[in-house]
Amino acid sequence: MTANTTTYSPFFNNKETTGRFWGDQQVIDFKERVKHNRKRGLRMSAGKREARKYIRDIESWWFQQSELDLEVEAELSRVRRNLNECCNHTLLREHADGTKEFMGAHTCKNKICPICNARRSKEIRRRYIELFKKNPDLLQDYDFFHLTLTVPHSTEGYKGKSFYADELIKDFNQMRRRKFWKDMVYAGEFGVEVTRNDSGLHIHIHALLLVHKSKQNRNRLHKELLKAWNKQTAGEGTRQQFSPGEVEAILKSNKLLTEAYVSKLAPSGATLIGLESLYTISDTPKPGYILCPMTNQYKKYIQPSDGLDTMMFGVLECIKYHFEPMALKKDGRLDVELLCELLPNIKHKKLYQRFGAFYGGCKNAHKDVDMLNLSTKSDDAIAQIEQDLKGVKKDKVVHPESGQEVTKDDYQYLIVRMESVFIDEADHNRIKLKPHTKKSYLPRGTSLEAALLEMALRSMDSAIAAKKTTHIKRLNSIRNNQFFNHKNLAAC
Repeated sequence: MTANTTTYSPFFNNKETTGRFWGDQQVIDFKERVKHNRKRGLRMSAGKREARKYIRDIESWWFQQSELDLEVEAELSRVRRNLNECCNHTLLREHADGTKEFMGAHTCKNKICPICNARRSKEIRRRYIELFKKNPDLLQDYDFFHLTLTVPHSTEGYKGKSFYADELIKDFNQMRRRKFWKDMVYAGEFGVEVTRNDSGLHIHIHALLLVHKSKQNRNRLHKELLKAWNKQTAGEGTRQQFSPGEVEAILKSNKLLTEAYVSKLAPSGATLIGLESLYTISDTPKPGYILCPMTNQYKKYIQPSDGLDTMMFGVLECIKYHFEPMALKKDGRLDVELLCELLPNIKHKKLYQRFGAFYGGCKNAHKDVDMLNLSTKSDDAIAQIEQDLKGVKKDKVVHPESGQEVTKDDYQYLIVRMESVFIDEADHNRIKLKPHTKKSYLPRGTSLEAALLEMALRSMDSAIAAKKTTHIKRLNSIRNNQFFNHKNLAAC
């Protein structure tokens, strides 16, 4: 087999091109695929190291607490267990000469996990890329905007709730029923982001909007949003009247606004509506980029006329907010106190949703809206494997160094812990195993499907055992506390 043979792996899309979002369907040089796969392994390894840091942050904070609510303790314990178990079962393909390839790892799917957040982000981005690639008319027929919505809140929260994500989503859903929205907005999606500031929790919405093209549609939509969102949130803030500076700031946000219009807004309602064209960002100055004083980053606004690839950068920049790890401080450490406040509130909550033509239940849904659906069995490891293997040729395996096709006798699958895998960046991201690594080899001739399934089953068995152990320890802890409490009461 020649050196430009394609390698096939369940995590490579045969139509994918390196360094671009898409391109002509072509066979990519196998060396580029090997390079890409090694980078994938490197990212997974880095994510596991990040997860270990989160575990240390949790344990350090937990150790300092004298008392913790049982529900919070249970959720914190679950996160710690999930982070610990994530990628503990990693599948490698080892060739006869010792060369190793990263095939995959079984993940925990926890909302806090940096590995799983990255994977979800990649998966949903890939689906949008495929949708827009199949339907380039969407990029041509609609204007794309990034909407940011906040509400007036205090240390007590919003509408009487310290964690007000449900109230925020309810208000947003109600506003989308208004006529102006239905007339102007074709489709979109949104996610809820939670941070903390001096006024307590700061919960806000980031949304991607596809808006019908019209003259000054940004300013027209912004004007309607301002009026509707201000009315929706009126009475929740403490502001009694607008200062001259606030009036000036509102007027500056939209050239269609007048002082008479602003005078009709409720001072106690929200007045800051972030609605802007899609953009790419840079930490350093670049031609065509302008400095944003609020973020101290450089932005470049883009339009569909810039081309599909460039436009997709803007789309992905907009939806990235939905998959950033929660409860992180600016230095990258986990804010465990914030995490304890979030965990009980986000359990079983859907913080990411689609609407309009991108919602499958809508009567006017786009014909290809199903392309955006994640697996309904996203927590099912076998379903995830089936998705990974979909449409992949599994009859060929080539050596990652020579590009020569090999037989089943020339390689073997093995399962190891991700923490035992060392990706040597100084050696082109080649995979090496740390000394004294415990290796579990599967029989020669095992197919890729069977190897992935075995990895998943072992991981699930391990997770069940770890969960059982955690419950036993927690039960013993509760019993011990009860014993000492009874003993102290008797002494009194």
